[in-house]
Amino acid sequence: MKKIRLVLVGIAMGVANVIPGVSGGTIAIIFNIYDKLMECITINIKTILKNLDFLIPLGIGVVIGILGLSKVMELLFFTLSFTNLFCIYWYYHWEFTINIFKGDC
Repeated sequence: MKKIRLVLVGIAMGVANVIPGVSGGTIAIIFNIYDKLMECITINIKTILKNLDFLIPLGIGVVIGILGLSKVMELLFFTLSFTNLFCIYWYYHWEFTINIFKGDC
């Protein structure tokens, strides 16, 4: 069950990496695996080998998410390019506007 959860979190991270303005690291923080992920990504080979049961399912999910959504995004951009670009533009426009009023910019 834990490995299935890691694959699903990996898919969410992969999808987030494809969508403009969203990061896979943000998804890792939301699902509370960021600290463990940062501990596992190291130069120390022993640490990597010790955590393969965590890294492999997560990596498989990330690859599935990136490949799956990139094909969907490619299809959408070729068939509905103006509509998608319009939506992305307004998403960033409203995000910037909201941040100005909140005082975050």
